[in-house]
Amino acid sequence: MQFYAGQLNTTPQNLNAACRKAVDQASAEVLAEFITSEAKRLLLYTNNTVSQIAGTLDFIDASHFIKYFKRITGQTPQSFRLASQ
Repeated sequence: MQFYAGQLNTTPQNLNAACRKAVDQASAEVLAEFITSEAKRLLLYTNNTVSQIAGTLDFIDASHFIKYFKRITGQTPQSFRLASQ
């Protein structure tokens, strides 16, 4: 959150408070929701590999992205893609 707060010229605490006031979610939850929805969009509407999608979303490597996606959605990116076809 430090990066995004800096981009908005505020503190992480103020960013979190603004998110809570606007959508009743922590700033980390708002960001996780955005990353997850973008990952799902890329999985459904592109032929990019999971590694390519991980890179597009600025994950250090595909395994980190897979663990993150599974923690949020309960399934791996590949299983999400297969189940949605």
